[in-house]
Parts: sequence; C-alpha cells; structure tokens
Amino acid sequence: MTIGKYTHAIVSRVPGSFQNVHTVDGTCIDTEKARAQHRGLVTVLRGLGLDVLELPPDEDSPVSVFVGDCAVVINGVALLCRPGSGSRKTDTDTVRAVLRKEVGITVEELDSAGSLINGCDVLFTGSEMFVGMGEETNTEGALGVANTWPEYPCTPVKVSREGLC
Repeated sequence: MTIGKYTHAIVSRVPGSFQNVHTVDGTCIDTEKARAQHRGLVTVLRGLGLDVLELPPDEDSPVSVFVGDCAVVINGVALLCRPGSGSRKTDTDTVRAVLRKEVGITVEELDSAGSLINGCDVLFTGSEMFVGMGEETNTEGALGVANTWPEYPCTPVKVSREGLC
C-alpha cells in the first residue's frame, strides 16, 4: 500500500549558532559534524529523486534547522504550526513562503492565537493522526490538526519530557 508521494524536502543549512542549542544531555553540538550530516541528508534526499529546497543558515534562529517543526503537510495541504510556544515566527514565515511559492501547495493557518503546535508532535500513519500534547503543543493546536484534515481520526496523546535525561 502506497501512502502519498513525496516530491519535495525543505531543509535548512546549519548556522554556527546551532552549537548553542541546549541538548538533552547537556553536551555542546559539534556544528561541523552537524553540517557534514546535513550534506549527507541532502545527498540521500536528492538520490531519492526529491526536489530539495535548501534554506540558508539563520544565525538569529539556531533551531531553524528543525523545519519539520514549522508545518505539517498531508495530501497537498500544509498546516502552518506555532513551534517554540510561538517564538519561531520568522522560521514559520519562511516555511510558509517556500510552501506557497516554491512548492505551490495550499497553506492553512491555525484559527486561534492561543493555538500552539510543533509539527514534530504530529504522527500521520496514512489512515489516522496522533498529536503529542506537551510543552509545545496544546489542545487548540491539536484541534487545528483535526480540523485541517477532518477525513482522518485524530487522537491527542499526553507526552512528557520526564525521564529523557
């Protein structure tokens, strides 16, 4: 069974400021290693026949490399997210522009200013969705996912960061 077809990948190059991102275990990020891993990822994606859209590194937003936080895309419709409790507006604005102008898909926005969602908190199985509810995704955000794709069941799941360290 084939579930959709991937045509594009949006990635962001690694900024030098990425070394300042807090890790779960408290270690520093090796930006050169991260850049090498990024180049490998791009090579693999292009090898799969995807049109890879590379965003320039954003020194003002070290977490901009996590473009998957900014949108959920299913069946040619994108839901623009509010990751980082809404603090990543520049990142989501960039992803919105790329999705509309370069990919040419419909971009939906969250209805409520209080809606928070991190795209990486959404799991789509091909027939249903699970939305992790925690620090960066709230009930209103999960409802935004459910309302954007009403044809799929959407189940919220409470998640916690306890025990990750």
